[in-house]
Parts: sequence; C-alpha cells; structure tokens
Amino acid sequence: MPVISAGRADAGPVQPTESPAPPKAVPWLAIGIGVGAVALLLGVVVLGLVVYLVKNPGVVGMGSQAVDDSVQSVVEEVIDEIAEDTGEAQRKAKRKAKRKAKRKAKRRAERASRPRAPSRSTPPPTQGKAKRSAPPTPAPSASPAGGFTVRFRSMSAEARIECGDGQSVTFIGTTRRQFRSVTTCRVRIGDAVGAIQVRRDASITCSANGATVQCRGS
Repeated sequence: MPVISAGRADAGPVQPTESPAPPKAVPWLAIGIGVGAVALLLGVVVLGLVVYLVKNPGVVGMGSQAVDDSVQSVVEEVIDEIAEDTGEAQRKAKRKAKRKAKRKAKRRAERASRPRAPSRSTPPPTQGKAKRSAPPTPAPSASPAGGFTVRFRSMSAEARIECGDGQSVTFIGTTRRQFRSVTTCRVRIGDAVGAIQVRRDASITCSANGATVQCRGS
C-alpha cells in the first residue's frame, strides 16, 4: 500500500516588508527667525507711527473733527429721511380720508335720489265676526202746525204721566193730552217706570211689566 505523506504546500516566494521612513525634523530655527523678523517689522511700524503722531498732534484733532462732521451729516440725512417719510405718511392718510368722505357723500346722494316706495298700511285684523252697523235712526217727523192730540190708556191700574212741556196727570182708564211739538213723557204705574216720545196724533196704551212700563202706540 502506498504511503501518502502530508506536508505543507509551497506558498511561493516570500516578499520582503518595507520599514517606515523615519519622521522629518521640524525646521524650528527657520520658523523662529521668520516670527522674529515679523515682530521686528511691526515694532518699527508702530514706533514710526508714534513718533509721527508726537511730532504732528493736529492730525489727531483733524481726524476726530472729520469723523464728527461725517457722523453729524449722516445723522442729519437720517433725520431728513424720517421727516420725509412722516410727511408722506400724513399726506397719504389725508388723501385716504378725503377719498373715503367722497365715497360716503356719493352713497348718500344716490340714496336720496332713489324714489321711495309707498308704504303699505296693513289694516288691523278683525277679531271674530264683523259687527253689524245699527240702522240709522229715522229723523223725527215734523209736528202738525196746529199741534196734535195723544190719548193715553191704562186699564189695569192708576197711571201718572209727566211730560217735558210741563204737563202732568194721574188717571185710570183713558186721558187725552194736547202737544205742540215733539215731547218726551215719563209714565209711572205703581213702582214701574217707563218713558215714551210723542210727535203726532196717536193712541198709546201703557202697562206695567215688572219694574218697567211698556207703552205701545197706534
């Protein structure tokens, strides 16, 4: 029986690993020389400026005066602009109020010029059935030129007649009275009382009916 040997397979040639490069040195000397040169230059400029201002002190006053003048001019311009804006706003408000007043006046004139519709009066509602109007009272007929005679009759009891022309009489049975014009007479029978108006020749019969006297003429 053949024997198979187990072993590690050949992986090929091994590549060499590269070592990292050493870090470069910072040029601190060059940086320090540059910073020192810049500081020296700034110092020279500041020193020269101080010497110039000491020798010429009026330059500072002129500068401040120029600044004050420029600030004042800016302030004046701002004030002028605010005043113009305020005036324009007021003018706009006035124009708006005038237009509104004109529109109101126009609407009033249009309403006044429109013809008004006649008002309709609604009759009051009638409650229930309409009442029948009473028949007109006939005018009294003229009395005869020479007067007239009226015969009164009371057959059941004693009667007393008192008339508006001053006549008065108590009777049982029949009595006659003369009148010159329309006259109202009161008739009393016992405790019953009634009234009648005479205006022409007639025969009137009166009788008591409870507390009332009823008279009928013919």
